[in-house]
Amino acid sequence: MFGKVNQRGFLTTCCFGVIIIVLSAFILIPNVSYAKSSKNMPSEEKININTATVDELIQLKRIGPNLAERIIAYREENGPFMKAEDILNVRGIGMKFWEANQNRITVEEMKAKMD
Repeated sequence: MFGKVNQRGFLTTCCFGVIIIVLSAFILIPNVSYAKSSKNMPSEEKININTATVDELIQLKRIGPNLAERIIAYREENGPFMKAEDILNVRGIGMKFWEANQNRITVEEMKAKMD
C-alpha cells in the first residue's frame, strides 16, 4: 500500500509537470511567431529625423507619439539636425534611446544639401 501512494504521488507530479510544459508552450509560441513575423514588426529601415513624420518616428525604439511630436517641434524651432547625434539635444531623448536607435537614425538629405 505504501508503494501505491508513492506511485500515485509520482504520477500526479509527472502529470502536473506535463501540464505546465504544455501551457508554457502555448504562451511562448505566439511570442516566437510574433518576433519572426515581418508584418507585425516595425521596419528596420533608416529614418531621416529631419523629414520624418510622427508615424515614422514612432517606429524607433523608445519613442511614442508625444516624444515624436517633441522631436518635430525641436526641428521646427532650431532648424534641421546637422548630425544624427544632435537628437540628444531634444528634451526626453537620452543615451538609452541613442544606443537603441543610432543605427537607424540618419540626416542624409541635410548632408547632401550642405555639400
